[in-house]
Amino acid sequence: MNYPDKLCVLSPHIATVPVLTELDRQHHPAVYLRAFATLTVIRVEEGRFSFHQLCKQDSDGSNSVNLLMALCNVLDVCGGSLAAFRLPDLANSLVRVPEGSELRVPGKAALMHFRDAMLRRPIDAALLDADGGMPTLKRMALAHDLMAEWDEPGAGYNPARLRTQLTARAQAMWLAIARHRLSPAEFRTAEEDFLAWKTEQLVD
Repeated sequence: MNYPDKLCVLSPHIATVPVLTELDRQHHPAVYLRAFATLTVIRVEEGRFSFHQLCKQDSDGSNSVNLLMALCNVLDVCGGSLAAFRLPDLANSLVRVPEGSELRVPGKAALMHFRDAMLRRPIDAALLDADGGMPTLKRMALAHDLMAEWDEPGAGYNPARLRTQLTARAQAMWLAIARHRLSPAEFRTAEEDFLAWKTEQLVD
């Protein structure tokens, strides 16, 4: 399989809340984007790799549409392939902006960037092995000391822990995809560049 020259790995935290609808005056479950991390990886000169990590959170549930717009903007700027875990579930969760939102029009425009990314041969990390991808992702996270905590739905209301979890998940997904799609020599180079970038993040 080909490895894309530009890849944006998305790790979202999507919450479910009860919403009272106007139609039948009943509460129905609705989803909103509470936080996300992206890892954008670009193959540069001489087969090297550059990395850019972004993590944003909505602390009180009032900023979900802005968060969605920020996420879709990252996908638009990257212009490459999208990667995530269980892409069909993700697409079903991010299909529309809530009714009545003052950001409905720009939010719908932002979702077009998400739609476009879904049309550019996205990579589903759930397909990395025959058991839904989780064994591969857990092994990769463990091998690189990443606190992805795949067995937990989210890190509760601890913003620092949630940030660590989401960024670690994005990094583990990228490493697993790179190992699956690059030649052994290319992956060694990619892994070296990743570890050098991680070290720089710790220093900063």
